[in-house]
Amino acid sequence: MLLDTGPLVALFAPDDRNNARARSRAAALGTTRLVTCEAVVTEASYLLYRPDRRAQMLLWLDAADIEVRALAPGERASVRALTLRYADLPTDYADAVLVQLATAARITRIWTYDRRDFSVYRVRGRPLRIVD
Repeated sequence: MLLDTGPLVALFAPDDRNNARARSRAAALGTTRLVTCEAVVTEASYLLYRPDRRAQMLLWLDAADIEVRALAPGERASVRALTLRYADLPTDYADAVLVQLATAARITRIWTYDRRDFSVYRVRGRPLRIVD
């Protein structure tokens, strides 16, 4: 399952309105394999703003064995095309990379609080199943 920025931030920001929700979901994941991207980690790091929260997030990514993928050089064209295809949202880089990763790895679910955008994005002609 893909991991988006919103839940990642909520897990480590006690003042985030989704903190309890994120902690509950994280506890319920069990052996679910989570995959995210460098862009999401960068975005979450910026939004967490406090060094202790950033450190906790990075520790959790390692401890929970979250796969943090980087784009392959050949995938940038697809990300650029997705950014243009969904320009009316507008699609940010992290979202476009997640959609590309879902396409490449045949991932069908995403843990996100961004229903507005992720209900529109399509992976192989189908919407991702949103887990929140």
